[in-house]
Amino acid sequence: MSTNILHGVGVTHSDAGARDINLVKLGCIGIVGTAPNAASATSASLTIGTTDANTELVFKATTPGIAGNAVSIEFFNPNSADSVLSISVKGKAVRVSLATDANSKLISTADNVRTALEKNAEATALFSVANGASDGSGVLSPQPAVTMSGGADEPFPLNKPVLVAGSELQASALDTLGTSKGSLPDALDAILDQAGALVVVVRVAEGPDSSSTRTNIIGGESTGQYTGLHALRGAESAVGERPRILIAPGFSSDPAVATEMNVVANRVKGVAYIDAPDSDDAAAKAFRTNFGSKRLQVFDPSVLKFDKASGANKRVPLSAVAAGIRAKRDSEEGFWASISNQEIAGIVGSSRPVDFIQGDPNSRANLLNQHEITTVIRQGGFRLWGNRTCSADPKWAFETHVRIADAIDDSIQEGVSWAVDRNLNRTFFEDVAESVNNFLRRLTLLGAIHGGKCSPDPELNNASELAAGRVYFNVEYTPVGIAESIRFQVASTNRYLTDLVA
Repeated sequence: MSTNILHGVGVTHSDAGARDINLVKLGCIGIVGTAPNAASATSASLTIGTTDANTELVFKATTPGIAGNAVSIEFFNPNSADSVLSISVKGKAVRVSLATDANSKLISTADNVRTALEKNAEATALFSVANGASDGSGVLSPQPAVTMSGGADEPFPLNKPVLVAGSELQASALDTLGTSKGSLPDALDAILDQAGALVVVVRVAEGPDSSSTRTNIIGGESTGQYTGLHALRGAESAVGERPRILIAPGFSSDPAVATEMNVVANRVKGVAYIDAPDSDDAAAKAFRTNFGSKRLQVFDPSVLKFDKASGANKRVPLSAVAAGIRAKRDSEEGFWASISNQEIAGIVGSSRPVDFIQGDPNSRANLLNQHEITTVIRQGGFRLWGNRTCSADPKWAFETHVRIADAIDDSIQEGVSWAVDRNLNRTFFEDVAESVNNFLRRLTLLGAIHGGKCSPDPELNNASELAAGRVYFNVEYTPVGIAESIRFQVASTNRYLTDLVA
């Protein structure tokens, strides 16, 4: 409070009070894969002159991409006698001073200008030039500076996160030939069949052999740049979205890839959907034993989609379908809603039959579920079937419980950042606790939890800790459970026979 004398009325605003805590978004998918036929960058171009006058010149930027759109070309009339043809380059602006005769008349032909430009190293570093449909014999006219246009960057550059906001048109740039070559085109198609999902795509190079491609998928960090799966870690900085549903269809059945997916999932606080080898139950079960992480969920077998190009059914990893359903559930219901028992859109079957009979513990679907393998069944359409992660801790057996915890943890961390470096007083403790309690009440109303509470820790907040600037709050909550097994006890009785004569 200021001690200065004020003669009049002053107003100050109190900064005390609870703040709203916003829910973090968990529904963004992150996918890493290959697409050899992805669209490349487009070079900017410019046409000056006409065919009829034999002055047409076609310019094309040397470097593909939007940078070429900044290149400009000017044909300048010096308005003086006996001027020689000359070229000057300043940055990306090229000026061609045309030649004149003794009467100051322009005499430079298109061929003269093309030849001069081709001999200028600065100009050729910016563009190439050709006569187009003319023979180049026509005398050029003055032309104000005109910039090139049409240059476009590569839509899916290698190892760079690209955000696809549910757009099939944007995703089609991964497959310019329509042959679905690589892992990404079919996977994006399967995802978008389920929902108009938000997807961060990282394309990697297809190596000369499977080992090289696997190395590219796994990626890492080199000279400050992320590659492969690790490029998903930099997605929030690059495109403004943090992917929390991670997949690498076609590659995640490799234990080395799946293990790295778990590493990245831990870094971004997400879940990774991985595919079993897609051969038989024994292989799927053996694959499952490699992992014990709460952030991994195994899927098997693959599904079948009709391929228009070949006219036949083709296999698509189940993880891609599951990611699309997860994003859809997040959007329509909430991150606490299970992906199990949800209908799969756009498929015609599974790569091997998965029998399922309600109440039969020995059906293939149930046996796979018993080993924490999520599968696909056919009951009122094809449905995803399974809830469980690879966690060795029963507390994190259900994927929804992992995601509820992530939502609460990250939302509190981001939502209470305003309190960092505030003065420690009673109002501080009240405001922080009330902010979190309001948030927990909101989650309760939404149906994500049954209830929760935040309060300062009376023991840890002792004099020495508070003097050191360390403050402690306890948060507890009860997540909504999953009705995975509904059991009825049925008894036959004579009790209701008396109703016949009542």
